[in-house]
Amino acid sequence: MDREVARHVIRASYRGFREICDLLPLLKDQCDEAEYTALAKIIATIGADMQLKLNQHFYDRFPGLREEVHGTVDKYGVLL
Repeated sequence: MDREVARHVIRASYRGFREICDLLPLLKDQCDEAEYTALAKIIATIGADMQLKLNQHFYDRFPGLREEVHGTVDKYGVLL
């Protein structure tokens, strides 16, 4: 795999996590407090796993990629 594909996978992981997080208000409205809390914890775990396992794999393999990816967030407020 090359750096461009790694960057693409990282971007997709952030988009996917953002879409799941966007469901939290709906879940809060539709679930009782215990179920919502359980689901919110699961969603948080998914985000941590993506960052610590999936994205970290690419950051380790391609030096400077983390700074490149996070630099766009710092500069533009969004992941480009």
